[in-house]
Amino acid sequence: MEYYQVETKVTKDGKVIVPGVPFKAGDKVKVTIESPTGQNSKKSYSLRGQPYQYQNPFLPVADEDWDSAQ
Repeated sequence: MEYYQVETKVTKDGKVIVPGVPFKAGDKVKVTIESPTGQNSKKSYSLRGQPYQYQNPFLPVADEDWDSAQ
């Protein structure tokens, strides 16, 4: 398998353009996209920014699991 590596930027509309690839039109290629460390926070913190609500904030949690409560 032949490998070709290039750095490029994502356009404002979310596209990745790789100019001047050394392959013929119609060739089947495999594309792998690597994000530099710290740049893809959505992957690491998928719930960040999501709404949350407390159902019963003042009720005890797992009260029956404590030995002192028995």
